Amino acid sequence: MIKFFRRIRYDLMEKNKTGKPAWPVGRYFKYAFGEIVLVVIGILIALQLNNWNEARKLNDSLLAYLDNLKKEVVQNDMELKIKIDQHKLLDDNLIELASLMDPNPASITRNKLDTLVIAMTFMPVYNPIKTFTNSDNLQTIENTELKKLISLWNFELEGYTYDTTIIYDLYYNAIYPFVEENYQLKILNYNRLGTKASSFPINAPKLLSSSVFENQVTMKLINNGNAYEQLLILAKLHQQIIQLIDQIILKNQ
Repeated sequence: MIKFFRRIRYDLMEKNKTGKPAWPVGRYFKYAFGEIVLVVIGILIALQLNNWNEARKLNDSLLAYLDNLKKEVVQNDMELKIKIDQHKLLDDNLIELASLMDPNPASITRNKLDTLVIAMTFMPVYNPIKTFTNSDNLQTIENTELKKLISLWNFELEGYTYDTTIIYDLYYNAIYPFVEENYQLKILNYNRLGTKASSFPINAPKLLSSSVFENQVTMKLINNGNAYEQLLILAKLHQQIIQLIDQIILKNQ
């Protein structure tokens, strides 16, 4: 670039278009000044090109991060939909089981009771990928709305984790000991274990008329319902994050 400007100056000097000063010294300073101007222009152009290259690299890095973030959210959303269905099925079974609890319970088939007791021992857990949502690159994003959505997503996930922790504590400290004492666990697992069903009888009226078991069913129903609501909020946030990422990528391409 500097050579280009020098070539123009040389051509102008040869054609006497630079003007002839009264003294040779004046011509020298005029030439020197022109050289300085050319050097400054060259430096400014080089700096501008360097800044442009750096900005392009940052933009490419941002687009790559956003693309990976979107893939992660999409993958998490696929897993989330499965867990939402599982929590909903669990919720339905727990509601039915709670409706059967009574000092004088109605009769119930053995298969149906097995299904409902299995619901008491089952707890679906949503464990999403959090690689890019926890990345330091998140701090480079200038879009405050995206940062806000990701922060809210982490907050809602913490709420869900808290609810499932309560359910697990309830299961290990209360539900499992009760079921172990009042129900044949082999009935729940004999297909998976590859053995025949348990031959010991099950006292369904005793189980369904237990005030202790009713409290356990109620507690699990409440906390599973809370966990289910948290997942619905996370699903909504997924769609908002994906939509916003698409908008940012389109704007920066």
